[in-house]
Amino acid sequence: MLKKLAVTAALVAALPACEGTLLIDDYLDDYLADGKVTLNLQIGQIGATTISLNAAPSLAAEGVTSPADLEASATPYGFAHIDGLRLDLTQLRLTESQGGTPPLITWEAPLSVELGATHGQTVFFDEPIQAPVGTYEGASVAFHKTFELKGYCRTANGLVYTTAAGARLVEGDSLELPDDYGYATYTMATPGFDSDTEDVYTDYPVTITTSVQNKVAVLFDPSFAISCYDGTDAERNQQPINPYHWDTDGSFFPLDEPGFAWISVAMFTWVSDGADEALPQAETYIASRLVTDVSTATPDYARLNVMTFAFRENGDILDAFGRQNPDDSGLLASFTGFETTGVDEYTLFNGGWICPEGSDEANCGEGTTREVSGFLRLADFETSNETLVEDGPDCIEGAVADVFRCSDPYALFWRRVR
Repeated sequence: MLKKLAVTAALVAALPACEGTLLIDDYLDDYLADGKVTLNLQIGQIGATTISLNAAPSLAAEGVTSPADLEASATPYGFAHIDGLRLDLTQLRLTESQGGTPPLITWEAPLSVELGATHGQTVFFDEPIQAPVGTYEGASVAFHKTFELKGYCRTANGLVYTTAAGARLVEGDSLELPDDYGYATYTMATPGFDSDTEDVYTDYPVTITTSVQNKVAVLFDPSFAISCYDGTDAERNQQPINPYHWDTDGSFFPLDEPGFAWISVAMFTWVSDGADEALPQAETYIASRLVTDVSTATPDYARLNVMTFAFRENGDILDAFGRQNPDDSGLLASFTGFETTGVDEYTLFNGGWICPEGSDEANCGEGTTREVSGFLRLADFETSNETLVEDGPDCIEGAVADVFRCSDPYALFWRRVR
């Protein structure tokens, strides 16, 4: 049995081989009968630091080490700087268009991983598995809805931080973390759903063959995964950084008290081209129609896209994951493809699952609604990049939602923030 581990950077190198720790469900044999290959499954974190949007540009490279490194947001809300995010993983599966495949792995005891700024680029788990040959739409990882968080942010009203007893607000300009700073426990509230687990999905195609590939990896990037709130807004509603899961009373944040909430953790699936290929690198960018929105240290969250890109060792984009996407940006949180058009220059094909208003499910499907040309991979954190956004082949004339509706071309400005 795989023992439950609170993984730290020091512990990773000492993880035992753990023979016999994985349960392959019997009905997976039907898939393996068509061909199988032994791969090493890796689970890890990519990205060297996790920071708040309110960090000064120079700190995007150096990393945040204390609240003094952050600018206060202009509202009662912000993104949390995450020192630690503990998740209990229970199952991993590849996904197909006609439904989920049997799980590749079910852990007898949850595999506990700890993400966050102090861990950098780390592999938490590395085990051989038998994977069925084939092409899949992506992967999903199930984890318990209860998680532990150690983090903080600075809002317009003070410093919000986690303790064992919950979130606390220190009003004013304090830049020191009190002695009770530590892990708080949260449980995602999903009214109408009784499951005690949640899934994170990727829609990046995965092809398993018997060629030179030697590993498949599931890689997390926890930056911008958690929003925070200082308890001073009666509306308790700040689009678009409201949590994906809401309180049981229908509100997004607790009443009259500070809190932290799950938005979404970026997850990428990757199959190596060979034994020597390095893990992808994660970089996070913000985008807006106004260049001033991306250049300020205290951004207006209601106008910003936040997207993490995973770059392969050869410079190609593996996949991208949107944390938040205001409707007026015209972009969805997912992409249907990427084209490398030059050195560190790309065209992005933005889209996802599209259902025209009033249509039945038979008319729904994957589609590309926007094409973003001139996107640059930026080496610094001060430069902004102007891209051109044009309609994709699957935009919908007259659609109610901006992200689906065909529109005139427009400029979208980007800046790297991590």
